[in-house]
Amino acid sequence: MKLFDVTGEECCDEFSGYTLVMPVVSTGNVGQLSIDLLLSLGLRNGSVCFKGSMETECLFPICGFEEFSAGRSEMVTSLDVFVLEEKRVLFLQQRSQIFPTFEERFVRGILEWSKDKRIKEILVLSGCEPSATKGKLDRTFLCYKSPDQKRNQIYERILSLGGFPVEINQVLGGGNKFPNGMGISNIFKTLVVREYDLDFVMAILPCCEGDNAPDAAFMAEKVGRCIEMIGEKENIIKWVPPLSWSYLYGSVPEENESM
Repeated sequence: MKLFDVTGEECCDEFSGYTLVMPVVSTGNVGQLSIDLLLSLGLRNGSVCFKGSMETECLFPICGFEEFSAGRSEMVTSLDVFVLEEKRVLFLQQRSQIFPTFEERFVRGILEWSKDKRIKEILVLSGCEPSATKGKLDRTFLCYKSPDQKRNQIYERILSLGGFPVEINQVLGGGNKFPNGMGISNIFKTLVVREYDLDFVMAILPCCEGDNAPDAAFMAEKVGRCIEMIGEKENIIKWVPPLSWSYLYGSVPEENESM
């Protein structure tokens, strides 16, 4: 994978010590929606800026425009990178699906690029099926870190915000796999543990399919506090969804249109 800036030139910057925050396609698309909210917040207050687009053969190609704030459009592709420089955070937003059978190649590409750019840690956001908790947890963050990590600040912040650790979570039924509905998360976990020396943390939110805007706001706030994008004294966050959220369920039917 390669990162190209808005001029089309390859971005050769290193991101030593940065945290990479990214979603996986999962239940409710809650990870991607949460990234949208964080990007909207940062682009509106000026703390986040567009860094470039990732070249990959693993995703369905798309290109278009997104409006994160009124009157300001950003060109977006299937895989874009934004930077929160003050906090040394990169956001990787995925907007299209992975080609069938390309899942492992995609994950390897992300991990190789992160290793090459000297990324410190990867925080992956995912939803999962609500049945995973057997009804014992209500809108509670689950969290996971690779087992060889002794300590991780992001992981500990998730715990301090009420996160429930997956590796000792008895309600998940045990076993070596994540709950259903988490997309390529198991591939990430397996490759990081076996082959890559990277700190790897997952923030997981059990949710249902449907209107996942409240779930996304819940996850975005937790993640925003974990990466210190949202301050401790900020009790009320005004989330402004991007323009694309206006048509999450298709265009509004005309009044005289028969149902």
